[in-house]
Amino acid sequence: MTEAQLINELNKVNALRENRMRVSNLVLQDTLLLKPLVTIVFKIDEKVSVKAAWVFEFVIKTDFDLVLPYIETLSQKSSKVYFDERYVP
Repeated sequence: MTEAQLINELNKVNALRENRMRVSNLVLQDTLLLKPLVTIVFKIDEKVSVKAAWVFEFVIKTDFDLVLPYIETLSQKSSKVYFDERYVP
């Protein structure tokens, strides 16, 4: 799956647990998608970033060790994340 295909799948996600779990399972099956997922999470001025964060949460809950290579990125960029109601689906 390409990053563009991942974004397409993320755009289909809504707040329903089943939708978030479905895309997180795609990432868990192809862990090469984790890097683009993290990148999308921090595209904070794009609506898809919220959906990516939802999916990322499920990935972390399932297998925290997958996140370890991204700890530095997460700690450096997390302060830039903000809540903007315009981007909440």
